[in-house]
Amino acid sequence: MSEAEKNDLEEMIEIAKFLSEEDPKSIPILKSNMQILKARKDMEDLMRAEENGDTAIAPE
Repeated sequence: MSEAEKNDLEEMIEIAKFLSEEDPKSIPILKSNMQILKARKDMEDLMRAEENGDTAIAPE
């Protein structure tokens, strides 16, 4: 992970902390968006595995 990516991640964490304190109603939105991103990554991994002929890989 590059330094810029680490900085972006730290910034996202700080924003999430701020929102959780200042706008608790935003927590479900934050969580659902993270789940969407995780699902997209899982789908990419499965597609890549399928392209490589590996059908035994399943997302966690």
